[in-house]
Amino acid sequence: MTGVKHSYDIVGVGVPYLDIVVQVAEIPERNQSAPIAGYKLSGGGKVPTALVAASRLGLSTTLVAGVANDMFGETIRRELEREGVSLQYLTEAEHSAVSVVLVDDATRSRTILYSESEAPVASIFESDRMLDARLLQISASGNAERAAIGWAKAKRIPIMLDADYYDPAFARMAQDVTLFIGSEHYFDAWMPGHDLMQKMDRIRQAGSPVVVVTQGEKGCMLLDDNGLQHVPAFAVDVVDTTGAGDVFHGAFAVGFLKGWSAHDSCVFASAVSAMKCRSVGGRAGIPNIEEVKLFLRDHYGQTLLF
Repeated sequence: MTGVKHSYDIVGVGVPYLDIVVQVAEIPERNQSAPIAGYKLSGGGKVPTALVAASRLGLSTTLVAGVANDMFGETIRRELEREGVSLQYLTEAEHSAVSVVLVDDATRSRTILYSESEAPVASIFESDRMLDARLLQISASGNAERAAIGWAKAKRIPIMLDADYYDPAFARMAQDVTLFIGSEHYFDAWMPGHDLMQKMDRIRQAGSPVVVVTQGEKGCMLLDDNGLQHVPAFAVDVVDTTGAGDVFHGAFAVGFLKGWSAHDSCVFASAVSAMKCRSVGGRAGIPNIEEVKLFLRDHYGQTLLF
């Protein structure tokens, strides 16, 4: 891929999934069965869903990933194309990544069963000199992500890390990451015996100027130059939390690239994530920018810096 420069707001590296979302009144006990209240097929994956959110909110995005030429892969491609995510850097994989998401109406929780997936191809960042972006988003520590970090550093592109699960490499990656956004599950598992503030400060001292901990219905914690701040979650009628964290990342990236403060970006991302939770599936409820403006006006009293 040479000759023509391909520039995007966000380049994301991550595995796209096809989510089979099954809604039940209550998860049955062992060796029991239960009727389903509904089901749907939806695209998934941490970085791909974040890119879909950013795309709906007006940014240009592209995904570096492998997708198989099977019926699952075709569905994955079709949905990403429909959402405006560029597939310029997709490569062929042997099999598609699939997950089954069980949505429990009784507890407003979900359980995810997923297949092992193929890592994105790292060579793109070594061979394609025409790819450019304003932000790199990653959510793992594999070869492709390491190659992408090297590419971004050479071009002085800021990097966002989605630390959703515990990986000991994430703390080491903080030295290269501009926006370190981790779930409470990651921070709970990392450095046992230390409190959250100590952990966030350790990440910041390692090199990440902005550290955010997402805490579900409790909102999020932010540590930046302005100190430690709590941003409450927005109260909505929750139907399904699948993809809420992924959407938060995509929306935070929008605020960051608009030049907003980390606090305002957290408020915006919390609003977009809450709005997503009103629908079944990881992407169905993601709003567009006008819908977010109205939501913030009604629930926050202002529309931030629009």
